[in-house]
Amino acid sequence: MQYDLSIIIPFYNGNNELSKLLSNLQTAIKYASEIKVEIIIVNDSPNCKVNCHGFESLNIKIITNHKNMGIHSSRVNGILNSNGKYIFMIDQDDLIKENTLVSQFTKIKDNDMIVANGFDENPLNYGMIYHSKKHQEKSMNLKYYFKIGCMIVSPGQCIIKKDAIAKEWLEYRVKTNGADDLLLWIMMLKNNCKIAINDESLYIHTYSGKNVSSDFDKMVTSSKEVIEFLYDKNFVSESEKKKYLRRLNMRRLYENKSKTKKILAMLLYPDITYYLIKMKLE
Repeated sequence: MQYDLSIIIPFYNGNNELSKLLSNLQTAIKYASEIKVEIIIVNDSPNCKVNCHGFESLNIKIITNHKNMGIHSSRVNGILNSNGKYIFMIDQDDLIKENTLVSQFTKIKDNDMIVANGFDENPLNYGMIYHSKKHQEKSMNLKYYFKIGCMIVSPGQCIIKKDAIAKEWLEYRVKTNGADDLLLWIMMLKNNCKIAINDESLYIHTYSGKNVSSDFDKMVTSSKEVIEFLYDKNFVSESEKKKYLRRLNMRRLYENKSKTKKILAMLLYPDITYYLIKMKLE
């Protein structure tokens, strides 16, 4: 059966979080009654049984990885087993507003992807993901990915046309969890995919203390792996690679450090500091 939308949920020992998410999605799917939706849960913890009790009304398919394979592989496995025209990837511990699917489908039109605003509950970034329309529009500007970093907090902000997903992203597997979404966004921008902006706050990036993206050292390792892969596959130039690695080096100095080290980081990397200040003021 062909669906309008396939919702992909990577699962890892998270039945409590999953129950909240499925309840949340059930409301959003009812609100979007004209959209045909399938939910694909990819179990990346084979020794833990996925519990979907109470959600029999939802069209749920469960895929179990033969071993723990990581979030990138789980997302890809879900997509490869999907039958939707569009893909929506959401983590088991995140949430959406009840009108998310309707709003995203209404506004995506003939674009390959749409990026919604949302709310980040991470204590380090607590607040709206984008503080202005200009800030949000930078998610479509490739140079900010090299100067600032990933301009889209999570795939949960996005609905993506399945055919627009780069085949290299589906074939490669990021070894360290964390930056596979950065890989996808840079590939889509390099492939000149058409991206729309939805300024509604539709997504909630929850903070459980377990979010992979909150583990800084792993994220740096994953990001380095991604930028090397992009360079090897000629998606990015040597200049772009160097810019991104400089940003990672600045973050190492800046992240959770003393005020003195933060000032030092800003002085050592004035070009990046300029972009950061400019983005905050717009």
